[in-house]
Amino acid sequence: MRICFRLLTLVLPACLIAPNGVVAEAPTSDRQVLIDWIQTWRQSPERLPLETVIEALSGCRVLDWQGEEQQGLAEVADAILHEVRAAPLSAARPNEIGNRLEEVVSAAIEEIGWQVGRPAGLSGRRRSAGYPDLEFTAGGRAFYLEVKAFSSGTERSTQRTFYLSPSDDFKVTRDAFHLLLACEIVPVGEDTYSLRSVKWLDLRNLEVRLKHEFNASNRDLYSDENGLVILEKP
Repeated sequence: MRICFRLLTLVLPACLIAPNGVVAEAPTSDRQVLIDWIQTWRQSPERLPLETVIEALSGCRVLDWQGEEQQGLAEVADAILHEVRAAPLSAARPNEIGNRLEEVVSAAIEEIGWQVGRPAGLSGRRRSAGYPDLEFTAGGRAFYLEVKAFSSGTERSTQRTFYLSPSDDFKVTRDAFHLLLACEIVPVGEDTYSLRSVKWLDLRNLEVRLKHEFNASNRDLYSDENGLVILEKP
């Protein structure tokens, strides 16, 4: 969750801050509400269950996977391994392989007779950006799917690779299973990659971190209309 720095300038337009940082006038009720909210926000848990985050953002439940469609998932994994090993994928950078893999995964899911496509938000607009990458229906059950590629040997890396951001048109609109297909890639030539393995993950019990961050754009900082510049030399 991010708070635009501009929010503070809207809430505190009349506050005079002394050089020692003391507020020169009594805080308004709106300002105190904001301060209380920030203090509470800072004390939020470092890790949150994904199922709780999804339900809070969408009102939809993350279903507990108990082996549903396991045989079909195994067939999809076999088809992906066969396809990529027979025709390795090319990309300038390893992290671009994920986009290519989504096409292979979609084709493998369709091949066994399941319906698959890009998820749509409440607006009905389907898009690739944002969580989750795909959705499919199998045996009358709904699944959301995130596709990830990772380089062999990096399983223990602490680098962030899973992202989920709030959206006015969030792509989760129904109760469903939330799975991730992790594809372990290995280089087999210049800018060419094959697969060592694939793993299906149930994301229901994944614990995600909330990154606390205040941010501002160049426009917020440097535009004349904001009146922040106190000295400029050409």
